[in-house]
Formats: sequence, structure tokens, C-alpha cells
Amino acid sequence: MQSNQVFNGRNSAVPYPEKTVIGLPDISGTLFNESGGFQNWITDRTISLENFWSRLQRKNYIASVAWSGRSFFFGKKYKKFQWGISHSFDGESNFKYNKDLVGLFTYGNYGLLEKEPITKSQSLSLTPVFNTTLYQSIGLETGIFINEQFSIGAGVKYISGFFNTVSDIKQFDLDIRDPFTIKATENWTIQSANLINSLSFDSTVISRSQVDFGKHPGAAFSFGVFHSTGNFKMGAQLRDIGFIKWNGEKYSRSGVTTYSGIQINDLLTADKNIFNQITDTLKNLGTVKKSAENYKTSLRSKFIADMMYDLNNQFSIGASVLYRFNYFDPYWKVATAAVFSPSKIINLGSQVSFDRYENFNIGLFGALNISVVRWYGSIDHIPVLV
Repeated sequence: MQSNQVFNGRNSAVPYPEKTVIGLPDISGTLFNESGGFQNWITDRTISLENFWSRLQRKNYIASVAWSGRSFFFGKKYKKFQWGISHSFDGESNFKYNKDLVGLFTYGNYGLLEKEPITKSQSLSLTPVFNTTLYQSIGLETGIFINEQFSIGAGVKYISGFFNTVSDIKQFDLDIRDPFTIKATENWTIQSANLINSLSFDSTVISRSQVDFGKHPGAAFSFGVFHSTGNFKMGAQLRDIGFIKWNGEKYSRSGVTTYSGIQINDLLTADKNIFNQITDTLKNLGTVKKSAENYKTSLRSKFIADMMYDLNNQFSIGASVLYRFNYFDPYWKVATAAVFSPSKIINLGSQVSFDRYENFNIGLFGALNISVVRWYGSIDHIPVLV
């Protein structure tokens, strides 16, 4: 909790460090893969899907990437209250997968039959689930100082969505026990706005249509409290309680499809159009329904509580708790931190955290205060240390 920094996602109840605050652009991001780090992909300094597949267990895994950027912030502080206005971009992509899905991409159906014994006795339940979204927002926040120790804050954002895709895969089973016959049992729906233009068996066309401001509107709200007594500070906030309404399309398919391969006695003398005929047959078997769809998605709201105690003018210790409502499963993380301030110009710190996936992380952060400009940066996980 560095109350002298004005970063994206800051608790609106924390008093601004100056009467007038201008926030320069900042950006942050997260990259997560439940199955482990990228070292699981590498064999002899080469990216290897085979190595990645061999380390997976027979369960579902989650991979996600999220990013957030602020273009500007302007705030004013008065005797009893403060207010600020900002503009930002936010986005995320999430994907749920299992070992069989990775195996099909790596080896194909015939190769997977040789590698995975279970494929010879039962169908594969793939059920890949994914979503992606990108939006911009204009935010207005205010903080009210109840007294010198206690303050409350709130914020509201108007959201304009750029694009979104969300899947609802109830069933996607693939039977590859016969290498010349593939049987697919499907029941799935994909909703998309300003991203997928067409979806068929053999191709997906990405939309390049112009994004109209306000075509996909939404709103978000936040609330915060802050308390300070001498060397001790503590705060809590609930952020990104909101939604986006999308004007898009729905793609769906439900049924059982069986495709049996053909036998070609002499491949060299086969008609060159035979492969086009095979593709057309697959496309006819795999028809995807499309219709207009208006739908709503929720933002990934989060609760954050943190505290800091100043041991002296140079050393401080703190702790924080994060609980976030992710797309698949809720996520939590607890962290402790220490800050060293050798002068008014430099702040250095380190944190240790533990999350719901039993990941133990060590991170670093720092700030440089030069005149009226404050620069800051942080990293939550340093792979070489853990």
C-alpha cells in the first residue's frame, strides 16, 4: 500500500498525495498456466508439444492471460473530499483444456492411438472451454474524508466493448478407436461479438468490422474504505462490479457425426479433386447454425484488502489479500511484503505470496520519485527464484 502512488486500480478512498494529481499511462498484465511454467514445453532448448503433453495428468487445466492499461488519470484533492477521472483499456483470454486435446493437436488421431492406450477403449471427452474480451472505459471516482483517520470512496465506469467471444461446451466427445472412422458427439454454443465473422468445420473467419463506440455498452462500480493512524494504514476495496451488453451472434451445434475414411488403391492416379470432395463432405456433416444474439457478460470483480506498518523512516512491512471472481473458478492470493526507503527518492520492496493453486511466488517492486514525477514498477513472480 503505497499511498503516494497513483496507479491503475488504486483504492479510491486513499487520499491523493497532492492537491492536483496527473497519472501518466501505465500497463500491467498477468500470464498463468495451471499445468506449470514454460519450462515444461522445452526439450534441449526447443519448444516441444510432446514434452508438454507427457507431463499432463488426466484432468482439466486452465490457462489465462489478462492485461490492463490506463491512458490518463486526473485528480483533485480538497479539504473534505477528492475526485478523479480516468480512461483505461482492459482485456483477458481464458482457456480450459485437457491432456487428450493437447494430444490430438500434437500427434493427430492416428498418432494418439499409438501413444495413449485409453483411446483404444473409450471416447475422448475434450470439452474445450474458452472466452476472450476487450473493452475500454471512462471512469469517475470520488473519496470523502470523514476525519483525519478514516475515508470512504466510490467509483463508476462507463464501458464500451471492443469484442467478445464466450463458449458453452456441454459435450464434445470424440471416438477415434477406429483409425479410419471418427465419431463426434457435440452439444455446444459459442456467442461472439465483433470477433468471429463465420464459423464452419474447416475455418474460422475473424471479423474486421469497425467498432462503434457505445454499440456494446456496460457499466462497472467500485467501493473502498481507508483508515490511517500514525504508522499504521489499512484499506479494503471491492472493484469491477459490472457487466457488458453485447450485440453479436450465436453459433451452435448439437448431434452425432460419423465420418468414415475412403480407401484409395493408387494415390498417384487418384483424381486431384478427391481431396476437395472429402472436405466438402466433412463441411456438410459438420454444419454450424448461426443466429443473431444479444447477451450479457459479467466483469471479473475482485476484493482487495491490504495493510502497512512503518517500522521507522526507512523500513515498512505489510500484507494483502486478493479474492477475484474468475471466469472458471474463484481465485485467491495472500501476500506479505517489506519496503525499504533509503531516501525520499527511492522505494524498494519485495513480496512473498501464496495462491489457490499452491504457487509460491517471490516478487519485486520499486518506485523512483523525481520532483513532481513518480515512476514505479513491479513483478509478482520471478521464475528463476522459485
